[in-house]
Amino acid sequence: MLIHATSEKKLGPTIPLHCPACLTENVDSQSYAMVDQVLFLFVLPLHTKATLFISCPKCRRTFKPLIPLEDFSAFPVEARGRYLKEHISVFQVLLALAAFFICWIPVAGVVIAGIALLVNWQAMAWLRLLSGIALAGGVLSTGIFLLLSV
Repeated sequence: MLIHATSEKKLGPTIPLHCPACLTENVDSQSYAMVDQVLFLFVLPLHTKATLFISCPKCRRTFKPLIPLEDFSAFPVEARGRYLKEHISVFQVLLALAAFFICWIPVAGVVIAGIALLVNWQAMAWLRLLSGIALAGGVLSTGIFLLLSV
């Protein structure tokens, strides 16, 4: 292969803040950067992208800062949560959508929706709701299938 992609997690400083998700006060959150590189012949960098994240150790949610980390120290601890946006992975969204659209398939719909609900249990409310609706639909379709097959 001529082109290779790598991803590396580089830890940054701990940042005290009030978590906007779990509302824990004065928690030492870990900052880190995910550095993604596209390499040609495993050596020559074609593209490098670093994305900064801050994670709460209590609720394990991940946030993207809306301002540079250097500017966080200018704000009081209780105001820092306003400058964070919760990060949702593409995997969580795709899993919730897949569960919602295939929940009508007996048994498989229940399994996929159950996995989606477990993965999205501590995610944003709309992902949890979509996964829960898919699970309810999967249970209903599996129940109807079992009643009709008897």
